[in-house]
Amino acid sequence: MLGSETSKQIFGDSGVNPIGQIIKVKSSVENKAGGVPLRVIGVIAPRGSSFFQNQDEMIFMPLVIGQQQILGIHYLQSIYVKVNDAENIDLTLASINTVLKQQHHIQDEINVDFTIRNQADAVKILSTITDALSLFLIAMAAISLVVGGIGILNIMMATVGERTREIGLRKAVGATKKAIRNQFLLEASLLTSLGGVVGILIGILVSYLIFLLMKQLGYDWAFIVSWVSIVLSVGVSILTGIVFGLSPAVKAAKLDPIDALRYE
Repeated sequence: MLGSETSKQIFGDSGVNPIGQIIKVKSSVENKAGGVPLRVIGVIAPRGSSFFQNQDEMIFMPLVIGQQQILGIHYLQSIYVKVNDAENIDLTLASINTVLKQQHHIQDEINVDFTIRNQADAVKILSTITDALSLFLIAMAAISLVVGGIGILNIMMATVGERTREIGLRKAVGATKKAIRNQFLLEASLLTSLGGVVGILIGILVSYLIFLLMKQLGYDWAFIVSWVSIVLSVGVSILTGIVFGLSPAVKAAKLDPIDALRYE
């Protein structure tokens, strides 16, 4: 049985029906140096990748042929066991351990010559790694926001200094402190929101490039852009502008109109 990708690699787009064709599989056995001829009896539908293993690039054959004629061994390298219920995993592991010890004639734990792995444990380890990576990325994003916020603060402070006479003129013709404050907050929020939009576009582009790369490598990854994440990103950008733009806005609102008009 050929995986879908293996079938394409061997027969390509020639239009030849793989069923019934003879292929040669490279062997580790000395007297099989020319390869072992095998007849194709089926092609498996695409199944994608699982745990960084592309199932579409596999070849399935009878156990005896695989052991004796291909690999030249007399033992099983691995056995996959599917449990009908998650609650039975521990009991199943204990039963497998007992059976293997009996089959291998093992009396002591020291002499155990096999390992039993639970995919649930692997998933937990992977989840721990991804959670740690997520926290690291959140910390990096927080640092970036603080650095960017300080930049916004400095720019807005400089803007207030450059526009002091403008502020004094606006106050002289009746602008309230609230109007002056809101104007500078709006400018800071607009500046950070534009930066957030640019960052989102770059993030989507990078994600799509990674998606294309994984697709070329044979991994069935999905390209998903969540509207919730986009809205959240823009919201955080605007909030950053409000938080770091508040001090310059308050400073501008508190300027005395007479002193501001005299400012050189």
